[in-house]
Amino acid sequence: MERTRSLGQARFCANCQTKDGAQLYESYTRFHFCFIPLCKTGGERRFYRCTTCGAMYPA
Repeated sequence: MERTRSLGQARFCANCQTKDGAQLYESYTRFHFCFIPLCKTGGERRFYRCTTCGAMYPA
């Protein structure tokens, strides 16, 4: 199951020119056993997503 969490950092959005509009997020996958999340598997992917226009940028 893939999960996404906010890391609380912000930066300038080049698409809509909003200062501190793009928030840093991290996406990762967890291994589940009987619906219990045990450990992270695979690589983590970090990206910025603008809260105003919805644009996404690689981190």
